[in-house]
Amino acid sequence: MSALMWWLIPLGATFLAVGYAMYRGRPERPMEGQEGMQTLRAFQEAMNRPMPPALPIDEQDYPDADEPRR
Repeated sequence: MSALMWWLIPLGATFLAVGYAMYRGRPERPMEGQEGMQTLRAFQEAMNRPMPPALPIDEQDYPDADEPRR
């Protein structure tokens, strides 16, 4: 009987851990219409912003091979 009691402790802990993992891993609630439209609008505004100008390779800040590393 005492062996059965010792097995119930890890089995109970395992079931609690699986239940907690299932609870924390559940999908998020669906977005409401207003929240979804705000998210879409923010995404579209971010996509419409101009990209910063790219620097030519010569002007980029690459470390020199002769310079010691810090």
